[in-house]
Amino acid sequence: MAEPKTFSHILSKKVDVNRLNTFVWSTSIPRMAVALNLHRRSHVTSRTLYRWLPLIAEYCVWNHDYRLYPVEVRPHEDFLRYEVKINGDEIPPESDYLISPGDYGIFKPGKTPVDPPIDTRSVPSFLYIVNDVLRRKYATVDDILYNGFEKGVRARDPRCIITGKTDGDLEATWIVPPLEFLFIYREDRDDSLNLEFPLMPGPNGMLDIKPLQSVRNGLLMHPELARLFEDNSFSIDIDDNYRIVFFKDPSDLLPTELLDLIPTHCYIANGTDGHLPSTYLLRKHFIMSLRVNCCGADLRCELTLYDLREFFDWLDERGYQSDAIDPHWESNVGAYWVAWQSMCKRLQMIDGTSVPQEA
Repeated sequence: MAEPKTFSHILSKKVDVNRLNTFVWSTSIPRMAVALNLHRRSHVTSRTLYRWLPLIAEYCVWNHDYRLYPVEVRPHEDFLRYEVKINGDEIPPESDYLISPGDYGIFKPGKTPVDPPIDTRSVPSFLYIVNDVLRRKYATVDDILYNGFEKGVRARDPRCIITGKTDGDLEATWIVPPLEFLFIYREDRDDSLNLEFPLMPGPNGMLDIKPLQSVRNGLLMHPELARLFEDNSFSIDIDDNYRIVFFKDPSDLLPTELLDLIPTHCYIANGTDGHLPSTYLLRKHFIMSLRVNCCGADLRCELTLYDLREFFDWLDERGYQSDAIDPHWESNVGAYWVAWQSMCKRLQMIDGTSVPQEA
């Protein structure tokens, strides 16, 4: 298991809840672009990390000349601003060097800071989409999938695709929800997330939902694994020999007797291309799982512009002097602002230098 590490920057609630311990930073406008949970079953090499980053930025233009360096990240005197400095050698892109928990920065060749094209906003899981979107459009799941879906998935291979076992209750689940588009609208934020992209492009640029309703979009799994797969807590990296990737420590998610049955790579039964699980959709699930679990960990993702304006307007009115029991201090912004100031002062006392200030 990865050793706990102390960081010189404030960690968000998502970092704490998901036990994220490895952070990749934008360096031109410093912000946390990607965060990972490296645990005993999630060894990630530098080759793998370099391959994953463009997948997270799938719908953006990605420059493959970007380079990763270990960095030191410290809070700037200004709230939500950071100072990022290289403190080690370049992480080689074509290497099996194991990534350790810590901070890493993305740079252009020549160590030039860069803001990579990664959308850092939090993305809801497929399970959220099913519960919040699909069930508004359809009365039941049976209205979405044709009657022979589960029977067809079982006929292709009666085993759990993850454990390989046939005993116990197994259920068929789709790889991706059968929607023409993924469209998510979050009303709980003033900068609401609007995410829309086609899952299954058809001829002449038209969309074709039929492949999403076929057995090729189905997998047979143990019910507990099916729920985690739908929630994007784990996925299958088909470009790493169908490796099973848990984005959260599976020992926190599954009973030991089930966890002991899970190999490092899943088994895909032999068959014709017309019956095997779709590699296109498996890759879509993996990409979405990367975005669900690795994005949205920066503090900015938890603080709305309205809340920031309201807090600092209140703070300015009082000249940064206020009653310690005022409810503003208990808000998300207030709590993070106090922690930020404390971190700056602590670092200043430790190294005897001033925190970074405006030039």
